[in-house]
Amino acid sequence: MMLCDLVRRSSGWEWAVVAVLAAELAGCGSPGSGVPSAMPVAAAADERPAPVVEEPRDNKAATEPERTAADVFKGTNLLEGAWAELRKVEKPQPADNSYCYVCHANYKDEDLTKVHLPVGVGCELCHGPSDKHSADEDGLTPPEIMWQKDWINVTCMECHPREALAKQDGHCEFLKDPFPDEVCTDCHGENHRLKVRTRLWDKKTGKLLECDGVRMMDPGSPAGAAK
Repeated sequence: MMLCDLVRRSSGWEWAVVAVLAAELAGCGSPGSGVPSAMPVAAAADERPAPVVEEPRDNKAATEPERTAADVFKGTNLLEGAWAELRKVEKPQPADNSYCYVCHANYKDEDLTKVHLPVGVGCELCHGPSDKHSADEDGLTPPEIMWQKDWINVTCMECHPREALAKQDGHCEFLKDPFPDEVCTDCHGENHRLKVRTRLWDKKTGKLLECDGVRMMDPGSPAGAAK
């Protein structure tokens, strides 16, 4: 309710209270009048407690830049130029993944494989020939290419340009405002991720980090001797 409305509706002692309140707000009081003078702004500021500045709990977090959603579209394009080469082929031959299916038969019928296979995009294009990996029955040798998160989106967009994706249903929100670390394969490669991993490598260096200790090859072989 505005002050003028309050005055208009009040009478008698109510109006007197309003007058005192108005004088107090305006700083019209004088010594001895019974109405306190308004406190100067500078004085009020001096009496306010100093703001509490909390020390960062994690010094590392304080020095490292915060990862933002925009970062999901930056990184290394592992297939740079591949799409241009594929487009030169009028009728590309379907990719041959049969060598990989010997151990990874579960990928034969998954969506990511089936969509890319007819246009010549197979296991080798994304993971490298990986002959040593395929020949190592102990599984100690990693594929030639493994995928860090910050390589995924920018590489997918080599063949699926951002401007083309923006015209498709279901991609606008992701392109406009993605979550930090959100990648294409969260939706399109959910079944391409192994549910159980018996070997875990550093995706950048290929260093073996964890394994279940099971060995299938002769201890005298290079792979068997690595146990």
